[in-house]
Amino acid sequence: MQTGEAVAPAHEVASYRFMVAAMILGAAGSMIALAAFSAHNYRVGPYVMEMKVFPSTSGMTELAVEPVRPVIPTGFAEAETHLGFVSFRGTLNGLVGSEAFVDEVVTVVTGGPKALAESIRDEGEDAFRRFGLRVGWLTLAGGGAGGMAIALFGMKARRILQGALGGLILVAALGLVAWQTYDIDKFDNVRFRQAGQAAPLQGG
Repeated sequence: MQTGEAVAPAHEVASYRFMVAAMILGAAGSMIALAAFSAHNYRVGPYVMEMKVFPSTSGMTELAVEPVRPVIPTGFAEAETHLGFVSFRGTLNGLVGSEAFVDEVVTVVTGGPKALAESIRDEGEDAFRRFGLRVGWLTLAGGGAGGMAIALFGMKARRILQGALGGLILVAALGLVAWQTYDIDKFDNVRFRQAGQAAPLQGG
């Protein structure tokens, strides 16, 4: 080391390391919180949809239809719709309204995953907003919990805020990438299929 070279005090180096650790654990805590608690039911037009976001190795969107009515085909489909390391899952698990909606839903579901995805997109503005709020507070809560683990060692309450910030930065970045690259047309050549069935299941 050259004479006169400035050296950061040991306590500043330790503080920086604790901050970085809090943000890393906060990011991890946010992803764990989303995987564990993001699933929730929302009304989307005539549908009751369970929406979920979770970490993954590729940007997938999964759609599933549960047996809500005997005349509505069940099944699931998935497509690589966006870039990034989060995936989305939407499960149709109920209907709201009169039986008059059933024929409409049958038409949409038998039209294939893209028809259902487009219907959810067109009807789901309020649901997406509420789901986004849920993702936001789960991100902050999970990030804060990760930062708390460092706060217990560093005895600094600000580590909780740093953890929340780390989670918020990661989730916001992943969400922005997914939003900018999302392509619903990836469902064009996808059909609903049953669990364990390799061949596509045509809705009709």
